[in-house]
Parts: sequence; C-alpha cells; structure tokens
Amino acid sequence: DYLTPNNPLTQLVSYVFGPVIKALVRVGYEDGLNLDAAPYDWRLTPAELERRDGYFTRTMAQVERLYESNGRTPVVLVCHSLGTRVGHYLCDFAG
Repeated sequence: DYLTPNNPLTQLVSYVFGPVIKALVRVGYEDGLNLDAAPYDWRLTPAELERRDGYFTRTMAQVERLYESNGRTPVVLVCHSLGTRVGHYLCDFAG
C-alpha cells in the first residue's frame, strides 16, 4: 500500500494513496516502472525544498525517466492536499 515503505515519516501518511495504488497495480502498473512517488518535506517552502534537497530537479528527472522509459507516454501527477501546491510548483519549475 505504500510507495515509501522504508521512510517512517512518509509511510505514516502515504496510506492515503493505498487504495489508488492497489487499483493501479490491478490494471497493470508496476512500482518503479510506470508508478512512482515523490515524497517531500511538507514543512519546507518550495524554494527551500529545492535549495536543501534539490527536490524539483530530482522530481523532474524522475518524471523524465518515467516518460522516456514508457515509450514517451505522458506522465500523470496525482497529488493530495498540500501536494497539489507542490505539484503546481513542479509544473512552474518545469517551465
């Protein structure tokens, strides 16, 4: 049910997507191949996420990897709560 099972902080909150992940796996999605997560430290501003963690740079590389490794199939971001704002910042970051 968790895309981040080895991270105690994100594991506690990643259950929100448990049913979604199960449904996607049932229809053929595979963790790491065409299904992935980009957990972040919600306590930080977007600027600090990038400065401290390189979050948006790493996440864009992750999106590009998914895109290329799946035959240039468009990547869909599924966000929740404050993650919707982080997703918006990611799209702005991508330009």
